[in-house]
Parts: sequence; structure tokens; C-alpha cells
Amino acid sequence: MFYDTRNLAPGFIWQEHDKVRVKEKDHAVAIFLPLEGPPTQRNNGNQLPAELAVWTLVLQAYRDQQWAQCER
Repeated sequence: MFYDTRNLAPGFIWQEHDKVRVKEKDHAVAIFLPLEGPPTQRNNGNQLPAELAVWTLVLQAYRDQQWAQCER
């Protein structure tokens, strides 16, 4: 049985890291990293949402092979 940990732990903040091909699957599967725990454990006032927005742009540029944009 396959479990999607990200959906089983909705109180966490997750960052997509990459996509990988999984044996016996027809499509790539996204890999996510947990960055912060439930709201009671979070560091209020941090820059995480802004950093995640930048990371999303970098990840898309990487997938599009836009290397100069990745470096910026």
C-alpha cells in the first residue's frame, strides 16, 4: 500500500525537492521535505513563505533548464 506522507501530516510546511521515477510507475513522483512542524512548533515571523516562493521559481527554472535564471 502506498501512503502519501505529506497528506497524512497536513500541519507541516512542505517543500518540493525534486521528482523521481519510481519502479513500476508510469510517471515521476514528487519528493517533498518537511520544513516546519505543526503551528505550535513553528518559529513565528520567519521568512519561510518567501523562501518557498523563491525556491518554487528556482525549481521550475531548473526543470526548464534555464540555468542563468537558476543562478539568480
